[in-house]
Amino acid sequence: MNPDTLERLLIDRDARELPPDTLELLSAYLETKPEAAREASQIEETLRLAKDALTPRHQPALPPRSFKSELRVLEHNEPSGRFLRRALAMAACFVCGLFAGWFWLRANVPAPEVVEKRVAVAQIPAPSAVQKSAFWSVDRLYRSELTPRPSPSSGLVWESPVKQPQLKSPL
Repeated sequence: MNPDTLERLLIDRDARELPPDTLELLSAYLETKPEAAREASQIEETLRLAKDALTPRHQPALPPRSFKSELRVLEHNEPSGRFLRRALAMAACFVCGLFAGWFWLRANVPAPEVVEKRVAVAQIPAPSAVQKSAFWSVDRLYRSELTPRPSPSSGLVWESPVKQPQLKSPL
């Protein structure tokens, strides 16, 4: 018998998946071949160890409730009482902070001093009505249109964003 076939048959026998007639044939083969019986015992030992490793163990018992005083605090399941105590502690801290800040600010803030200083102010003439409206006036628009703009003698000329810039050479 092939060692691979023998191994598969032994695994099936251990899983109780072999039909009875095949089980009888395998037992008879192992009785006649001692080397196959040694190999079968090794495979059975490996399967036993694998089952032992994969079976879940029961969890150890928990210690009694009074095992450790630090842990007993955790056993009490009173979330509402704990929340109330924490909320009251935070409110007390807030009130203490308010009083401390109020006393500290009252003690450290000096009384305001009134100092009178005389400063000379220069008289600036008020802008005329023409100067006020000069920026938005039509006169300024006409003057800007009439003033000649310097034309570039050489460089890039870009007439439109659609067109490529042209290099203008001096004439």
